[in-house]
Amino acid sequence: TGLAENYTGALKVVLRSREADRDRAGEFLGESLSICHLIRFGLMDSYPLLHTGVVSALQVAFRSMRLPGDLEKIHMLISDLALVWWRKHRTAEGLAEAELVVRKGGDEVMGLELLGALRSSETLSQLMLSTVMLHWFLHGDAEFPEPGRKMALSDWQVINHGIGESGANIPEHIQRPIYALVADRAIPELTVGSSLLGTSGGPRRSVAAEVAVCGAPQGGAEAADEAAGAPAQPQLAAPAPPMATEPACPTPGDV
Repeated sequence: TGLAENYTGALKVVLRSREADRDRAGEFLGESLSICHLIRFGLMDSYPLLHTGVVSALQVAFRSMRLPGDLEKIHMLISDLALVWWRKHRTAEGLAEAELVVRKGGDEVMGLELLGALRSSETLSQLMLSTVMLHWFLHGDAEFPEPGRKMALSDWQVINHGIGESGANIPEHIQRPIYALVADRAIPELTVGSSLLGTSGGPRRSVAAEVAVCGAPQGGAEAADEAAGAPAQPQLAAPAPPMATEPACPTPGDV
């Protein structure tokens, strides 16, 4: 490319530039092309993700690019972010606590404590996606801000029902501070770039996501259970088709 030795290095140079288009960067990196997958891994691997939580990791990852307004692309980006975060912390498990830089900020559960509570990168990915969708519902997007919309913590917990490992629920002490951070104010790094409904009115999200985000009944978890008539609750978005094996995480030098 002339900017660096590989595509990932070149993209880092571009993203540090004041002329970089955050929206286009997010749209490109969210593509399903194999080259985008490799660059995403290399880029995410370069971020200081150790001892971050759900919200703070999203802030680190999407500071220089904007989340696209397409659920499939958001899922691509967040899945790779969660996997890199997970591997960094699994490696850090073997280090002495004194060797780790403990990141302070907010009250959310972070780092190794979060790793122990969630048990898999897929659970972390689902929780990150749910957090972005909660932010979109409460605050709108970059094109159509919608301050003033409300969703109770109990309703968000209903939406998150069963997204943990083997259908388990995410502990409340993890969900509550995430909800508080997102509900308190709009966070630029969690703001999607354009409407998830699309500029022409056509849907850009799945029916499952529409029901899950907008269809939670008023009155909290008990009202939702009564209205549903069944214990199963929808997830924020339909998960991506399962892969036969966990994708290999390339080293930064590969791309």
